[in-house]
Amino acid sequence: MQPHIIPHGHWQLDKTVNMTHIISTVTVIISLFVWGGTIDKRIDQNSQNIQHITELIALEKNRVNEITEDMKNDIRSLNDKTDRLIRP
Repeated sequence: MQPHIIPHGHWQLDKTVNMTHIISTVTVIISLFVWGGTIDKRIDQNSQNIQHITELIALEKNRVNEITEDMKNDIRSLNDKTDRLIRP
């Protein structure tokens, strides 16, 4: 059997490393670092958005509570007026 001819069905492991393999591996590693950096920026932006929305929800709750109190006062006032009309 000749040393460079591989019999059918056997595996061959080449111990050399191609330059294209090194370049593609470095490119993938750099891409991962860039992607990781953008993830951090997006996480920070999302946390700021969540904080802003939380503040808006708190303001809206206060507004709803004020409107509810105003409506209760109006209903009490109407109730007092109807009681005065019913009583002679």
